[in-house]
Amino acid sequence: MAFDSDVLLDRLQALIGDESPARWLVAYSGGIDSAVLLHALVFADTGIPVLAIHVDHGLHPDSGHWATHAKRFANELGVEFISMMVVVQNKTKLGLEAAAREARYRALSAVVEADDWVLSGHHENDQAETLLLNLMRGSGPAGLAGIGACFPFERGVIARPMLGVSGDDIEAYARKHDVDWIDDPSNNDSSFDRNFVRRDVMPLLNSRWPAVLAGEAGALLSELADVDIATCGHANRLSLVEMNELSPARQRNLLRRAAQLCGLPSPPATRLYQTIDELIPARGDAQPIVTWRGGEFRRYRDRLYVLSPLDAEPSDPDGLLGTEGSPVILGKRLGSVRLV
Repeated sequence: MAFDSDVLLDRLQALIGDESPARWLVAYSGGIDSAVLLHALVFADTGIPVLAIHVDHGLHPDSGHWATHAKRFANELGVEFISMMVVVQNKTKLGLEAAAREARYRALSAVVEADDWVLSGHHENDQAETLLLNLMRGSGPAGLAGIGACFPFERGVIARPMLGVSGDDIEAYARKHDVDWIDDPSNNDSSFDRNFVRRDVMPLLNSRWPAVLAGEAGALLSELADVDIATCGHANRLSLVEMNELSPARQRNLLRRAAQLCGLPSPPATRLYQTIDELIPARGDAQPIVTWRGGEFRRYRDRLYVLSPLDAEPSDPDGLLGTEGSPVILGKRLGSVRLV
């Protein structure tokens, strides 16, 4: 399926579930990925205010011109725009890329208000590159998670709705809609690890195993979740004692997979974090619940149950005791009652 505003809208809805973001804050570098994200978001017409945030790292002589271009593009779309200048202090062993990312996140954190959702343009190719980089760096099982689709950030959330969208589809969208973008010359510098993977390694791998890395991360995460589910019991009934032995990332991966195996819609990331942070640590005598559209997690004693919503109305609540012998369907998975 080609990427367009409708696809983006569907992906955003899957991420937010029943949430209602206060604002969309688009991390807008001016490059093709963030430009397409901003353009598609405007035409998705979500009814939620949009703010484009450009972070000038000051690492290139033309960075000031890039900020001017970004402002002009946002103005053409009728989007509120701010540009922030940061100082990148490369004092860590992680390198310039990591230092720039750290400075960028500090800048974004100063803008985020309650219930804001920060959107970034990471896509399928970025996910594959990150997976490969993590493997080369010896990140272990945690590195197999690659780029997270959604996670808490300050008083809001960071989301990446274009994960799963290929770079080719993004470029096709940009050309179809005459989206103007900036090519950062530093992207051609293979002295940076990610550029080396993108420019030299990935083409070689894709020539031999086309698109294998794009699907590898998802397959590995599903296999890991299946192992964890077997350890914790069953997909619809999970031992909290065993779950507490897992890292939060593996717990979220497990819950997402359990919902899938139970035939339920995928829970939004915010509900997964709520389950990990509030439901699982709740008192042993409590019976907390986390719901989303089409499913719910319930805790009873030392188990977590993955269920369809249990609040369905009976088919005939007023006539429940009215006619002897006629069954009343209580709702999905709740059976029926009959007066005898």
